[in-house]
Amino acid sequence: MISWLVLVGWCGLWERVAGLEDACRNPLFQPHWYGKKDIQTYNDIPQIETNLQLCPQYNELSSCCHQTLESEQLKYYHFWRSILDSKIRRLASYKASVMQVKSSAQYSASSPDHQKQFDVAVERITDVLDPAFYAPCYSRVLEYAAGMICFGCKPDWKKYVAFVPLEDDPNVQVIGRLNIDESSCYLMWGACEAFGDKAAQMHRAILDSSLVKQATKSEEDFNMFTELQPHWYGKKDIQTYDDIPQIETNLQLCPQYNELSSCCHQVKSSAQYSASSPDHQKQFDVAVERITDVLDPAFYAPCYSRVPEYAAGMICFGCKPDWKKYVAFVPLEDDSNVQVIGRLNIDESSCYLMWGACEAFGDKAAQMHRAILDSSLVKQATKSEEDFNMFTELQWAHDTIALHPFVTPNEAERENAGPIAITTARQLEDDTGGSSKYSPVTEGVKSGFNTNWASNAYERGGWLALGVATVLMALWVQQ
Repeated sequence: MISWLVLVGWCGLWERVAGLEDACRNPLFQPHWYGKKDIQTYNDIPQIETNLQLCPQYNELSSCCHQTLESEQLKYYHFWRSILDSKIRRLASYKASVMQVKSSAQYSASSPDHQKQFDVAVERITDVLDPAFYAPCYSRVLEYAAGMICFGCKPDWKKYVAFVPLEDDPNVQVIGRLNIDESSCYLMWGACEAFGDKAAQMHRAILDSSLVKQATKSEEDFNMFTELQPHWYGKKDIQTYDDIPQIETNLQLCPQYNELSSCCHQVKSSAQYSASSPDHQKQFDVAVERITDVLDPAFYAPCYSRVPEYAAGMICFGCKPDWKKYVAFVPLEDDSNVQVIGRLNIDESSCYLMWGACEAFGDKAAQMHRAILDSSLVKQATKSEEDFNMFTELQWAHDTIALHPFVTPNEAERENAGPIAITTARQLEDDTGGSSKYSPVTEGVKSGFNTNWASNAYERGGWLALGVATVLMALWVQQ
C-alpha cells in the first residue's frame, strides 16, 4: 500500500515537473528557449526574481524572465520603435520630395484647381507629421509591443492562446490566435483613431492630386493605423462578430469553425448587401470588376515579365568591372566625408520598356484602389486590400531593385511595406561616380534567367491571385 502511494506521489511530481518544463516554452518566443549558448534565453523553469526592470510586474512572482534576458527584450523593443520612427522619417522625406514639385515648371503651368489639390495634399501630409496626432498613437503601440514582449515571462501562457492545426500537417498544433482583452483594443483605438483619420485623409488627398504624383519619392503607407477598430457586435458601419457564440455551417474563410460554437458568421453579410441602396450595390459591383481586372493576366503578366528582366539585369550588373561609370555617389547623411552610392544611372530605354509594360496594369491597380475607397460595402471585407502603388510609381524599381539587387527583406520589412533604406557602401576616396547609363531591362533580356512570368512557378502557384483573390472572396458578401 505504501509503495503504491509512493508511486502515485512520484507520478504527480513528474506531471508537475513536466508542466514546469513546458511553462517557459512559449512558441511565440521559441528562438529564446532555454538551452542556447549564443543568446540570452528564458529560464528553463519558472523562478522568482526581484530585480526585473523591463517587466517589473513579474517581480516576486514565479516567471520565465530574468534580468540578463533584458538585453534581448530591449533589443526587440527598440526594433519596434525603429519601425515606427522610420515611417515618420520616410514621410518627412516624401514631403520634401513633394515640395520640390512646387518649384517645377509643371506646377507653374498647372491650373488653379490642380494647385489647390496639391496644397491640400501638402496640408494633409503635414497633419500626419504633427506629433500631436502620431505621438499618442505611437506611445500606445509601443505599450502594446512592450506588453507582448513581457508576455514571454508568463508561465501560464497557454491560458491566453488558441491553437489551430498546422496547414501542412493537421496533427501539429500551432498558436493561431492570442486572446486579447477588450480593454487593449479600446485603448489602442482611442489613442490612434485621430491619427488614423489623418492618415486616411492624407492618402485620399494624394490620390486626388496629379501634381503630387510627380514626386520622386513614394508615399508612405499608414493603413495599419486605420484598421485598429475592433469588430465587436453592435457597430452599424462595419461587419461585426456575433454578440454571443453561435453554430454556423457555411463559413468559407474559417471552415475549421463550422459546426462549432464560434463568433464568426457569413449570412449577415448577405443581409447587409441586400439591405443596401442601389448606389452602394453599384459601387460594390464596380469594385469587384476592378479587382477582377487586376487579376487578369492580360494586364499583370506583361508587367510581371518586365520586372524580373529588370531584376535579372541588376543581378548581372555585379559582373561589370567598370561599374563606377554607371553610379553617382553622394555624401553619407551622418558623415559627409563618406561617399555612398545614391543613384544608379538608368538608361532611358529601361524606363520606357518598364513603363510600357506596366502602364496598363498600373492604371488598373489605381482604378481598383479608387473603387475600393468609394465602396462602403467593400470596406466590410475581413481581409485588407493588397497595395499595388508600386506599379503606379515606377521609381520604386530604382530605389528597391537597382540599389538592392541582392536584398532579402525580412518579415518585419515586408510588413512595414516601406522603401528599403539605402545600404551604405565602402568609403571610396576621390570618387564622384560616372555618367554612363545602364539598362537593366536590356541586360536582363540577354541574361539566362527565366523572366517570362507566364512560365514561372509564381503564376502557377497563384502568388498574385492568392493575395487579391482572398480579398475578392471576402468582398463577395452578397453570395
